[in-house]
Amino acid sequence: IYQCDWSSDVCSSDLVQAPSIDLFSEAVRQDPYPAYEAVRRHGPVYFDKGSKNHFVGRYADVYGALIDTEHFSSAHSGIEQTFMGAVESTDAVRIRLVKSMLREALSTKRVDALEGAVADAAKVAVGAAVERGEFESRSALSAVVPAAMFRTMLGLDEVDTLRLLRWSDAMLLYGSDARKYRSRIPSLVRRARRRIAGDPAEGAVREAAEFFRGYFRVNRDRYAEAWVANSMITVAESGILDAEALVDLTMGFAVASAETSTSLINNSVNLLARDGDLHDFLRGGDEAVTSFVEEVLRFASPVQRRPRVVRSACEIGGVALKEGDLVTLLIGSAHRDPEAFSDPDTFLPSRTPNRHLAFGMGARSCPGSQLGRLEARHVLSELAAQTRRVELARPDEPLTYPAQLALRQPMNLHVRAIPS
Repeated sequence: IYQCDWSSDVCSSDLVQAPSIDLFSEAVRQDPYPAYEAVRRHGPVYFDKGSKNHFVGRYADVYGALIDTEHFSSAHSGIEQTFMGAVESTDAVRIRLVKSMLREALSTKRVDALEGAVADAAKVAVGAAVERGEFESRSALSAVVPAAMFRTMLGLDEVDTLRLLRWSDAMLLYGSDARKYRSRIPSLVRRARRRIAGDPAEGAVREAAEFFRGYFRVNRDRYAEAWVANSMITVAESGILDAEALVDLTMGFAVASAETSTSLINNSVNLLARDGDLHDFLRGGDEAVTSFVEEVLRFASPVQRRPRVVRSACEIGGVALKEGDLVTLLIGSAHRDPEAFSDPDTFLPSRTPNRHLAFGMGARSCPGSQLGRLEARHVLSELAAQTRRVELARPDEPLTYPAQLALRQPMNLHVRAIPS
């Protein structure tokens, strides 16, 4: 898949080395923004010898690479590898067909048709959280609506929120350490079979794989109204994917459904709990809520990194890259670039314009972006309607963040909802 020489220190043209910036450290997992600033100050590209990776942190350069599909590929890299795992890297036609299917399944028309269901789910989820009083935000609120929509789109009844989160967390562990899990084998199912010694995620990944194998063996009438499931099966029946690839794709869809929207909502709750004035801002109506969501996507982007592989020789900011080089686009860094955003380290819910890159750009933009925004808007609108404020229930407890450095949300955010 990659054409770098992993046994040597050479994976690109010669790059000027900066003082070491460890972008895989625990400190970066807890607070990546000082490291992001160091990357931007260093130059257009920071080359990390340990991971043989080229990190890009400036907004203009990140934007340019996101839209440059001629020179940069997302196939078999990071989360994209999970999503498209069993589609061979050389089969670009199949990759495009599957992505086209996902975009159609999550089109504006489909998402608009879901709005009533999203609104109802948000009202119930927030009501239950408010009744509980104090709760852990991620599992008790932020993931509830995304999980409900996942069940609706695939025709599932038996996968509750906690089960989906457990599977998603386990699957993401396989990509949490680039140096430990750098595997030429794309499929999550095949990775699970490798029995990585002592890995706590293995059992959950196996469980998820077995569940979805069984899911696709049942009578198709069971999920006749579940259009995403029907789209996936249609793709499989056409011969584009085999049975294991279909399982991989569904597992990747589970990760995307559970994590991105959940992170967006959870990061929003975290901000609300730390600044009471933001609660008042949300009461300003639909435009205020929409603007708030877009600023969360910039300030606390759920996806912090997007990996790419260089297709053919090119440059970023004058730095030469060759075919096979690994490139990581630091979305979180681009969003804090003062050349692109005024006062970038301040959360400004009315920020306009807000040209963030949270869902990617162009042909590779996230197909679920509209649904994620819709879910977040309805949950936040309900929080504004049903509560006077949301506050930290354990203000002295340090927050922890995912092992997967590409994603960012607090994993132990305990809040208290004060009813209206």
